[in-house]
Amino acid sequence: MNGRGRNANHPTVNLKAKNAVRQFILEQQPRESHYSRASNSEKLYLPATTTVTTLHRLFLDQNPQWNPNNGLQYNKITYGYFRKNFNEEFNISVGYPRSDLCNTCELIHKRIEVAREENRTFENLRQAQLSHWDSAETFYEEMRRCTTLGAEYLVLC
Repeated sequence: MNGRGRNANHPTVNLKAKNAVRQFILEQQPRESHYSRASNSEKLYLPATTTVTTLHRLFLDQNPQWNPNNGLQYNKITYGYFRKNFNEEFNISVGYPRSDLCNTCELIHKRIEVAREENRTFENLRQAQLSHWDSAETFYEEMRRCTTLGAEYLVLC
């Protein structure tokens, strides 16, 4: 080993800055999946409107001393460092898992099960279910569109 191709002079992030990133991520209050805990017992989730980019911006707003644009060479929390820390140190995903059901989906599903058990027709329940799924898909499409556009707030009435 002659040391060619090695550069030991890389900027480092001190422990205080690393801990600030960890604390900030935990303060976002990620939650467990309600319905898929059996298969994802350690997985935590943030709302789908949250992105790593918006979290990094918020972190820098709250901690300007670690902003890469502040002129200091060390103790910068770049987007790359923040994203790597978020992805590797935490078992957090953005967006809740599809296995979670909303209250309406669960209610309709239970009513269909009961109707099947009692040999009753459930076509009207099936139509209600399909209508609800269409509404949900419209909502998710709008949410994806707003997230893609970088909208900070999403209001659907």
